[in-house]
Amino acid sequence: RMAETAAHLVDHVFPPLPVRQWVLSVPKRVRWHMRTKPEVTSGLLRVFLRAVETSVRRHSPDAPRDARFGAVAFVHRFGSFLNSHVHYHVLVTDGVFSPTDNDDATFHAAIGFTKQDIVDVQNRMRARGLRFLERHGHLDRTAVDSLDAAEHAGGWSVDASVRIAEWDRQGLE
Repeated sequence: RMAETAAHLVDHVFPPLPVRQWVLSVPKRVRWHMRTKPEVTSGLLRVFLRAVETSVRRHSPDAPRDARFGAVAFVHRFGSFLNSHVHYHVLVTDGVFSPTDNDDATFHAAIGFTKQDIVDVQNRMRARGLRFLERHGHLDRTAVDSLDAAEHAGGWSVDASVRIAEWDRQGLE
C-alpha cells in the first residue's frame, strides 16, 4: 500500500517541481495527547502547516501575499524501533502557487532556506503549538511553561534538510 501511495503521488499529485520534506516531532507529553485525541493530532498539524507555509511564502520573493503551497501530510505513529512516537512527515512544494487570469497557476520557487530559517519554524511551532494545547484545555499553564523551555527546544523538533529536485521523480517516490 505504501508503494502504491508513493507511485500515485509522483504520477498524479506532485508536479515536476522541487519538494522539501518537513518533519515535526513533539515532546513526549504532547505525543500522549496526539495518540489518544484525534483533535490534537489534526489541530497541531494545521498549526504546523500554517507555520511552514508562512516560511515558504517568505522565501518565494516574487510571490503575491495570497500565494499557497502544496502539501501532503503523513502522520507516523511509531518510531524506528516500533515504539509509540506520533510525529508528522509532510511533503511540501519548495515554493508557492498563485492563480493566473486564465485559471492556471504560476509557481514561485522558494530560495535561500538556511538552518536558522528551520529553527525559526521550530520556535514558531513550539509557541503556537503550546498556545493551541493550552487554549483547547489539553495542557495547563504549568505544563506549557515546562514545555516552553529554551534548552533542547522544549522537546519540539523540526527538520527540513531533505530536498528533492524537480527532476528526481524516483527520489520523490
